[in-house]
Amino acid sequence: MRKIIPTFAVCFAMAASFVSCGSKDSSSSESKKEGIVGKWNITDESLSEMIGNHEELKATSGTMEFKDNNKMILKGKIDYSELTSLKDDKFFLQGHELEIVDFTGTELSVGKGEKVLLTFTREEKSDDMYGTYDFPMDEDDNEESDDKSEIKMDTCTITFEKDGKSFMNVSGSTDYIYDEEKKELKSSEDDDKPSKVEIDGDKMTITDSEGKVETLTRAD
Repeated sequence: MRKIIPTFAVCFAMAASFVSCGSKDSSSSESKKEGIVGKWNITDESLSEMIGNHEELKATSGTMEFKDNNKMILKGKIDYSELTSLKDDKFFLQGHELEIVDFTGTELSVGKGEKVLLTFTREEKSDDMYGTYDFPMDEDDNEESDDKSEIKMDTCTITFEKDGKSFMNVSGSTDYIYDEEKKELKSSEDDDKPSKVEIDGDKMTITDSEGKVETLTRAD
């Protein structure tokens, strides 16, 4: 159990590692189709790098949306099947079968004997064990922070499909600064290592202070 919970942090660390290269639009005078404001697709390769190129985790899709109210929204979908899955009413954690201790329609509890190791919850009750649940996390996974450059987790869910596939969906937000004149992205006013931005039509190239280049394509 202690490994699957931190794994969530690894997944969501994709936000921290990537959005340090991205930011918001502080200038709303330009068309959304011409400036940074809008939704951008993140390449699967970049997503995989964000979650540390773990063999068990496969990034399938991700978007970064720059709002004109100085907010950046990051969303990602990760194939979680190698770590945990539900198939033929059997639950597997890292290849080991756990017992389904209890299922109430809104809660799915798994463990060994009477000992519950993980509990997945959802709002809508269903007799079907498969579907989307909130991902179980430690209480400190989303503690409030005074650091405005940190990603605030908004949602984290896991979907169990009947074919044994499982997918984690994460969504987070943060405040970022974009200097339209200098074409620079910063995590805060105190950030002395801004990333350079170049937009060519529906393609945006972000180069961080170490020279690492990420390319995004406009989604809308």
